[in-house]
Amino acid sequence: MLWNYYTGGMEPGGERVSDGFRTFLTDALALVALGTVADVVDLNGENRILVRHGLAAIGRSTDAGLSALLAVCNIDRDSVSASDVGFRIAPHLNAAGRLGRADEALELLLCDDFDRGRKLASTLAGYNRKRREIEREMVADCVEEIEAGQHPTEGPLVFAREGWHAGVAGIVAARMVDRCHRPAFVIALDDTIGRGSGRSIEEIPLTPYYEPARSVVSTIGGHACAGGVTLLPERVEAFRSKLEEIALASADRGAPVPPRRYDLAVDPEDLELSLAYELERMQPFGAGNREPLMRIDGLELDGAPRLVGRGEEHVQLLLRGGGRRVRGIWFRGAARVRELTAAGADLSLIAVIEVNRFRGESSLQLRIVDHLPPRSDTS
Repeated sequence: MLWNYYTGGMEPGGERVSDGFRTFLTDALALVALGTVADVVDLNGENRILVRHGLAAIGRSTDAGLSALLAVCNIDRDSVSASDVGFRIAPHLNAAGRLGRADEALELLLCDDFDRGRKLASTLAGYNRKRREIEREMVADCVEEIEAGQHPTEGPLVFAREGWHAGVAGIVAARMVDRCHRPAFVIALDDTIGRGSGRSIEEIPLTPYYEPARSVVSTIGGHACAGGVTLLPERVEAFRSKLEEIALASADRGAPVPPRRYDLAVDPEDLELSLAYELERMQPFGAGNREPLMRIDGLELDGAPRLVGRGEEHVQLLLRGGGRRVRGIWFRGAARVRELTAAGADLSLIAVIEVNRFRGESSLQLRIVDHLPPRSDTS
């Protein structure tokens, strides 16, 4: 909004601005892109244009704070993407508000001293590492409950414990949605109140649950894919039962979980680096302009999958098919690695085809988002 206000004088017939102010506005697009992507604003129309130019502004930025943040996030300035902002830069900034002080993130963005910028960026990186540790512990607690059969088979999952961090609840809820393909609420309890977040997918909206559940909680609301809830600790079981009741009364009860959607089926022999470059030209991707999801059948593992990352939560694998060999990465896919090894020579994957850049070399990579039963039709 502020950027649009200040650019008003640059409209045809408007007051002429100085070259210095014009340069300032162009450089300020870096912050426009950062805020737009981090706040998950739809990337269409004017927003998409601003973010496209803003990503380039981030790459060429000489600001002390932003430069330090790019360094700690290990981001290639020549190819800054909306994913870099959404999944690497923004989590560092948000971690300050979750685990430290939000004004530390603001100070970093306003910083004009490189030594101070590096110190602040290092502090935010520490917060983000701690956030990931808390997230892993909370996810492990939730998985333990699922494997112990402690949750109803209908309705959103409700996880609640004392000692959990409310600032990480939404992230953990999203992880459980990915794992279980069901809506999930994660609630951090203390002696007097429970504060939590809910997450879901477009095919299973949360909105039908909000109004009926108000009778058992203090507050609840949000939109189809994300919401928040507060309640008394002793009302957790009533909340869980109410959500199950709503689900059981739904006309969709018993319907199969909607399969993962994809945009196009691609044959393994078409997996060329040139295709990844062509898809890359469609960026920036994000809310309102999501990355194209491709279904690829007829792949097989070329060697055993490797668990990588802190906590070994990601899966790195080598695939072959159609006379080609291609690398794949499945972030937070460790829980489903057995599916891959069981399918072995007949994998059907839904993935993002992307360019992987490492040490000056570029190659095609599949960023896997789902594994499907072979040859089933889900488009």
